[in-house]
Amino acid sequence: MNWTEYQEPNNETYETGKEYRQRLMNDFQSFVENYQKQADTRRLQMQTPKEFAQNREKHRADFVRMLGFPLTENLPYGERVEIVDCFEDETYIWQRMRIEIFPNFYAYGILTKHKDGAKRPFVMAMHGGEGTPELINGFVDNSSNYNHMVRRILSGGVNVFAMQTFLWRVESFGVDFNRKDMDSLLRGLGGSMTALEVCMIQRCLDYFEKQAFVDNERMGIVGLSYGGMFSMVTAAVDTRLKCVYSCSWFNDRSKYAWSDWVYPSMFSLFKDAEIGGLIAPRPLFVGIGKQDALFDYRCAIEEADRLKAFYSETEDSEKYQFHIFEGTHEFDKNEDGLAFFFKYL
Repeated sequence: MNWTEYQEPNNETYETGKEYRQRLMNDFQSFVENYQKQADTRRLQMQTPKEFAQNREKHRADFVRMLGFPLTENLPYGERVEIVDCFEDETYIWQRMRIEIFPNFYAYGILTKHKDGAKRPFVMAMHGGEGTPELINGFVDNSSNYNHMVRRILSGGVNVFAMQTFLWRVESFGVDFNRKDMDSLLRGLGGSMTALEVCMIQRCLDYFEKQAFVDNERMGIVGLSYGGMFSMVTAAVDTRLKCVYSCSWFNDRSKYAWSDWVYPSMFSLFKDAEIGGLIAPRPLFVGIGKQDALFDYRCAIEEADRLKAFYSETEDSEKYQFHIFEGTHEFDKNEDGLAFFFKYL
């Protein structure tokens, strides 16, 4: 029969097969949960805190391989730096900077440094989703949920570089992009957006550690939300970062498995506690708001307890603190985290 003359039995409604689709989704959920449990069991059995402490550099190398390209490649450096003065007051000068991290690929950010040019500790300040260096510096929207993050970091007598990651809110800051598509392209090259952005942070550190106004023995990183992720992941990769403050990100990653936060075989190797275990024994402060509408603090408690065990295997267990604060998805208004950070930086 000519297919154009065939009459399908189209007397069903769209709802008729709903039961089967629901069963299909239930099957998927059960399938994934089963294998997640198996992955958790393997990770907990093979990577105990004691074993981790004995083989931290091996696990760090595994972590870098998991994140992938370009962290796994020794790509050539760029040589050019562009600096444009923005503002200044009696104490600070703000400068927009483009740093060529690979040939013809520039990182962008805003440097806030003391005008006296004295050598000072240096902090990378990382914004979160829909954020920009301008936002966390208070150039727009009075710094939004960052609660004057850069100004408060400056109070510790440091110089600060706020780097742009591929996370800005298009409606407010212009320039359209699709982070998931970009991540897919990098995964096709054996990498990830996280690997690219961590590499960008590292190469900014390569530049700044050579500057006369930077005490390269006292470099740290602070971030909110996605920035909290970059703070922990970059410090897990790069031991030059001596102190870490991650706010409003740390959690049970299987509960918040966003596509650019999960990598091949991750649950068998690294969840947030193991990432923190790569930072140990360096100081790490983790904060999450009790009223955070994005990430339920209750899901983070067990993971935080696991991370504590990694620090218990060091001689400096007090260098890890997990703090649940009275707040939303924001940079904690209280000074607990920054006080801890400055104490050790």
